[in-house]
Parts: sequence; C-alpha cells; structure tokens
Amino acid sequence: MHAARIIDGLIEQRSLGGAEIVDLMSMYAMPVSGEALKSMTGLTNITSGDLGLR
Repeated sequence: MHAARIIDGLIEQRSLGGAEIVDLMSMYAMPVSGEALKSMTGLTNITSGDLGLR
C-alpha cells in the first residue's frame, strides 16, 4: 500500500520533468520504511520526515 503510493509518486514526478536519476535509498526506501514505522506504531499524524526518514 505505502510502497505502491510512493512508486506512483516517483513515476508522476518523473513524468512531470522531475529528476532523471532516482536515488532509491532517499526517494524510496526511507519513505517506505517511515510509513511502515508509522503504521506499526500508530503515529499517523506525523510525516516520515518528522521521523528523520525523508
């Protein structure tokens, strides 16, 4: 669920003329892990950036 949404965002960003190079660690893995951590802990009112993962 979170992974698909983040991938869709990367695809959309690229189609709008975004970055040609995708850093999978900072643009995919960290946001996915942040969203997973939010789901596991119930901390849904924060962003993955608030967790230091974006």
